[in-house]
Amino acid sequence: MARRFRSFALQSGMALALLPAIACAQAPAVDVAAVRVEGNTLLPEATLARLTTGVAGTKQDLPALNALAARIQSAYRDAGYGGVVAYLPAQESSDGTVVVRVVEGKVAEVRVNGNRHFTSANIRAGLAHLREGSTPPVRAIDRDIQLTNSNSAKHVNVSLTAGAAPGDIHADVDVTDTQALQYLVGYNNTGTQSTGRGRLSLGIEHANLFDRDHVGTLQFQTSPQEPGRVRIFSGGYRVPLYRQAASLDAFVAHSTVRNGTTATTAGPLSFTGRGTIAGLRANFYLDRAGEYDHFVTIGLDRRDYKDDCAIGDFGSAACGSAAVSVTTAPLSLSYTGQRGGPGLAYGFNAGLSVNVGGSAATTFEAARGGSKRRYLLSRATGFVERPLTSSITLNARVDMQYSAAPLISAERFGLGGAGSVRGYEERELNGDHGILVRIEAAHAGIEWPQGARLQPYVFVDHGWVENRGDLPCLGLDATSCRLTSAGVGTRVTLPRRASASLDVARATEHGSTSAPGNVRAHVALNLAF
Repeated sequence: MARRFRSFALQSGMALALLPAIACAQAPAVDVAAVRVEGNTLLPEATLARLTTGVAGTKQDLPALNALAARIQSAYRDAGYGGVVAYLPAQESSDGTVVVRVVEGKVAEVRVNGNRHFTSANIRAGLAHLREGSTPPVRAIDRDIQLTNSNSAKHVNVSLTAGAAPGDIHADVDVTDTQALQYLVGYNNTGTQSTGRGRLSLGIEHANLFDRDHVGTLQFQTSPQEPGRVRIFSGGYRVPLYRQAASLDAFVAHSTVRNGTTATTAGPLSFTGRGTIAGLRANFYLDRAGEYDHFVTIGLDRRDYKDDCAIGDFGSAACGSAAVSVTTAPLSLSYTGQRGGPGLAYGFNAGLSVNVGGSAATTFEAARGGSKRRYLLSRATGFVERPLTSSITLNARVDMQYSAAPLISAERFGLGGAGSVRGYEERELNGDHGILVRIEAAHAGIEWPQGARLQPYVFVDHGWVENRGDLPCLGLDATSCRLTSAGVGTRVTLPRRASASLDVARATEHGSTSAPGNVRAHVALNLAF
């Protein structure tokens, strides 16, 4: 991810004219009776007093006084302000008072360039802290940019330059955008033999409802082979809160199949049981640290898992825990951070989830012996990407989950499938805790006009799960299981318009349905228009 905002120290024409002359003067050390800072309107007086403490009543030479001015200027930068310079003007006092003058640069003009589908007023509204007549608060503007660029239909980059007049700053906002309304079509083969291998999804997204950057999505997914048996509906809504550097997400989804993934404004939502899920997310964007972006998310869900089962004349009584419907209400807290760049890029998400409501404790016990109503889960994901040569890039992804107690089926960590260990069926194995590692070595590939790219790669996937208690993850008594595969693949991408992937993997471990040596292909196609 390229750096999206360039801050700088603005030097006024006065400072540029005076500083060289002062630096060249061979002034002797002087007795300093007091220090006066002129021009400050942004920093608390207590901060300036702390910076100048110990100077009065001492002898100071010019380098020491210039260092004092530099410390004062750094204090503005540390407070998140750009375009501020502190310097020593010509000293006219005869009573030993040293003056440090501050020029707080102000934004004189904001120019929005390149926008075709979003109005300039809309772009400006997303940059709530970039305003004419004010000193640019760099950290707040960075948060604005991070939140603005979370919108899939636009991307902004802000650069600041010195204006013609002393203390003036010009802000250029370069925009890359697409139409806010998009129709989405997707296909993959993540289905099952009983419900059909194919999964076809149709969706619609509007990324600028009411010209306020509200994002709404609707999606329907089914099986071309068994449309009556596979129905997944989902909807999501996102509201950005630019002044608060935050956003709110709401989503709901309903599935008639156990395994599935659907798109929401809060990100891909994976189903591990039939039923309905509704949730809220509050995202709080934090101050950027160099190239590092990060935010905190608080979430609350309600998940109704509906299990229906019948065996012969005995009906649901013969199904045991497979016939128990469970409702959960997990409250979650997570932290997400990422850093991009031409060299090392990485990112991670770590979170805790505790169930705070839903079904009674007896229902949880019936669904899984030993499971608790008030269960606690920790989950983490991470990735790292680094070029090995000019044409080969190595990337790795890790997913993990930990639970100290037995979990109901829907909360267990699953292994196998296109987004997990390739070469296996979806969720062939699952356990109360586990880890997944995927490593790829990708070639730079071939680039075509319009930004289209074909990228081949080789990969190795490995996953491990373990159950608490005596519930087997494979066979009759294995409570610790693993899956491993290796294969080749290729991706084709056309930015903002289309993506396709083909992975062919060979299984090397026994799963619940796959055996060593089995080869499986995973196909995915996504279009937006």
